[in-house]
Amino acid sequence: MGMQEVLSAPRAPWQRAYVERVIGTLRRECLDYLIVFNESSLHRYLKSYVTYYHETRTHLSLEKDSPERRAVQPPELGQIVALPQLGGLHHRFRKHGLPLIGTGDWNDGMNMVGAEGKGDSVWLAFFLYDVLIRFIGMASIRCDALSPSVVVAKPARFT
Repeated sequence: MGMQEVLSAPRAPWQRAYVERVIGTLRRECLDYLIVFNESSLHRYLKSYVTYYHETRTHLSLEKDSPERRAVQPPELGQIVALPQLGGLHHRFRKHGLPLIGTGDWNDGMNMVGAEGKGDSVWLAFFLYDVLIRFIGMASIRCDALSPSVVVAKPARFT
């Protein structure tokens, strides 16, 4: 890998500022609140934290965005939901984007599910996703504008 070990003086944290910063951040935001049982649990926590750090955690130097940029989600995508990360230690807040199901004349007691625009449906989301995946074949045969790469590359946009 082309790396060499560089020794620093004992009890001289100013000589290794970057390493000290990383260790401090890991302790303050992660390890101070978790119980580590063994090396594999530590590895799992650190891997999960790195994902959180790059995809969710806001950074002031990036104008309160994460290193992996997130698109602004418009209000019509629905309610804001909290997605737990690191076992609930941190959360990612985003709009869930599930399709809304309306009200109807059903006899199963679910006729008011979509009242006031609040009836999101996981079933309907899976159904729409399945229809789009099945539609890819037809679209590619007919050389339609909806290319398979668009649906496969950004499935969250279509669910």
